[in-house]
Amino acid sequence: MKTKPSTATLTTPAAAKPAKPATAADNAANGNPRSPGVSPKPFTCWRHDEPMLAPKEFSYAADDWATAATEICQRLSLVREDEDERSLSYLDTFDWRIYRAGFMLARIDELLELSDRATGALVMRADASSASASDGALPKRLADRLSGVLGVRALTAVAAVNSHTVVFGARNDDTKTVARLVLSNSTVDQGEKQTALRFRLSIAPLRGYDRDATRLSEELAAVSGVEPMASSLFEEAVDATGRTPGDYFSKLSLSLSREVPAYDAARLIYRTLLDAMQANLDGILADHDTEFLHDFRVAVRRTRSALKELPGVLPVELEGHFRDEFSWLGAVTTPARDLDVYLLEFPALSELAGDAANDLGPLHRLIRSEKRRAHARVRTALRSARYRRLQEAWSHAIAATSPSAGEGPAGSNPVGVLADSRIRKVARRVLRDGTRINDDSPAESLHDLRKRSKELRYLLEFFSSLYDPKPHGSVLVELKALQTTLGRFQDTQVQRHALEDFAERLLSVGDTPASALLAIGRLVAVLEDQQHHARAEFTDRFARFASARNRRRLAALTGEAT
Repeated sequence: MKTKPSTATLTTPAAAKPAKPATAADNAANGNPRSPGVSPKPFTCWRHDEPMLAPKEFSYAADDWATAATEICQRLSLVREDEDERSLSYLDTFDWRIYRAGFMLARIDELLELSDRATGALVMRADASSASASDGALPKRLADRLSGVLGVRALTAVAAVNSHTVVFGARNDDTKTVARLVLSNSTVDQGEKQTALRFRLSIAPLRGYDRDATRLSEELAAVSGVEPMASSLFEEAVDATGRTPGDYFSKLSLSLSREVPAYDAARLIYRTLLDAMQANLDGILADHDTEFLHDFRVAVRRTRSALKELPGVLPVELEGHFRDEFSWLGAVTTPARDLDVYLLEFPALSELAGDAANDLGPLHRLIRSEKRRAHARVRTALRSARYRRLQEAWSHAIAATSPSAGEGPAGSNPVGVLADSRIRKVARRVLRDGTRINDDSPAESLHDLRKRSKELRYLLEFFSSLYDPKPHGSVLVELKALQTTLGRFQDTQVQRHALEDFAERLLSVGDTPASALLAIGRLVAVLEDQQHHARAEFTDRFARFASARNRRRLAALTGEAT
């Protein structure tokens, strides 16, 4: 599957220079996992005792493997030392969290090697013989090192490589080996499909013999058909699978110009969100981890919000139809996501239960059972004719060329004008509704404010490229803080009601221990207390969002006071 980046543009300025990827050393400075003072990575294409530095790599355009090995050996007067066949798998999360943190993780036989992606330096090596290849479990030391990087995402093999290697030694006049050259013939294993990679030549110096390795590199570069490699084996292997490292990121990234017609801008937004849904579909169906469904649902919510908050950009009847269809899609996936969250938060819930935590086993088993059933319903929905019709019709309606949906009454307006207007309107609504909330307001008023705040946030994210980053970022900081408080208020209420429902169901079974029901009751009481704390926090949090300073920021964004 080719996964598209989540970055889209409707501008024609000079291309911006891409940001330099972070190295593991960079991440160390920012608190990410990195062992200080680690030694350079041994070159692990073969088994030798001598430590070697990260290799210099070249490609070799030879007719066949045997000819390549013979020619290189003879032309450079090398000694053939070893020959080996081995397999390795590069591991990462679907959204490239290891890659983005500046690392590479490879499984080679029964070893797992975490390396600095930029320098090749070995960060950690761990025995993988006890790790389950089927569920992506990691040895504890490595799991601890990567826990802050991976979060709740599962590891998967992003490329599997089979290599036939020949190791040559370069010797000095004393017949001392001063450098090694490895010729690799590799294929990317995709099951029924095998993709051959270019012959790769890797020169690794031994410690104290850097000059000899440099001289060998110069001699090798002069050989006809030899070219420096612009990409690593990791990058070349991943590319052969149809993906590109870093090609998926859940954060929305759009580049728009203010004068672009709203019709074109909205279709770009919708296509970007549809790409995110399609990218996560296989992971949901396979139930790799909970974030596939989460990212899918975020894209659905953003689509629904855009259809509501950008009225008239598409034909009105079409907007109404797709609002209904995406509302169905959101509703059918909600129970499964809620149950995912309950299981993810179960360790924290258990801590809230204190010494009664061990009595929550029946609750945990019930939630797991309900999750399996809910995810089965999601899979049925996503394989249904209704979902297929929705996806196909929506894709055609918002196509980049020859869209089936015509322009709505507001479609020709410049998107900058539309964005200003909608952000002002929704911001005013948030400020008005929040100001009306007092100690006697019902819980529903805070829930409604949370919805309005989310709509404002989506608008700010859709059109971030149209605004000055400083006031835009400051407004988002205050808005996210408000959303966090409102979210905690609503989530604790929803969880309380869910726990009460689970308790009733366990009680109806008849053989549930009383201790389990008492433990759930204790959780309900703790969550109720947390909801009260969130309610008390709301007043101060909203006051910060509604402050004169933040209102000026909103005014600076849209050119008009709110």
